[in-house]
Amino acid sequence: MATDRGLPAIPRGIDRSLTNYLQSLQTIVLRLSGMVRGSDESRAVRVSDGSVSTGTATASIGQGSVLTPHIADNAITSVKITDGAVTDTKIAPSAVTSRAIASGAVGTDSMAGKCVTADKIADGVLPTMITGTAVDGEEVHIHGQWLSQPGVILSSVSTVQAVTGAFGAIGLQEILAADGTGTGEWKFTAAGNFAWLAMGYSNEQ
Repeated sequence: MATDRGLPAIPRGIDRSLTNYLQSLQTIVLRLSGMVRGSDESRAVRVSDGSVSTGTATASIGQGSVLTPHIADNAITSVKITDGAVTDTKIAPSAVTSRAIASGAVGTDSMAGKCVTADKIADGVLPTMITGTAVDGEEVHIHGQWLSQPGVILSSVSTVQAVTGAFGAIGLQEILAADGTGTGEWKFTAAGNFAWLAMGYSNEQ
């Protein structure tokens, strides 16, 4: 029995109706296997060459032929990416910004120890503390550009005011510019000799 593309040929001399039936089966098998020249089925996927076909007469896609310019913006969505498929080595440095991270997405367990340093903290986020000493009657300027009035407390008192016996920061007020606007700097007058601590929020950490 002869063969055609790997399938046995239909023997000659058998009944015509049986021949037609067998020929129909042969055609169906050939179409399913993609062996009928010119048919849509003949353009089915062939795993051996790694190509991908649409199953129509449009075209097939060869290995490595889909490049970045061929992928539309936003074409690859999250449902197309397998869980755990995007690893550290696939993310470029500085590729993930503050806008790409959802609020509350980075928890304590996700941060390495000592990774948040002082230069990573925006001005005004943490309170500022400044210390100093004052002599009775001195006008003390508190260093820094304060966002609001700082609180001033005494950490120690060595001598009270000689006449009244008072001590502390008297007349705490913001220093004004020539046009009357606030400068963000503050001052007070010392009553007695003491060490002081100013605390609040300023533009300097």
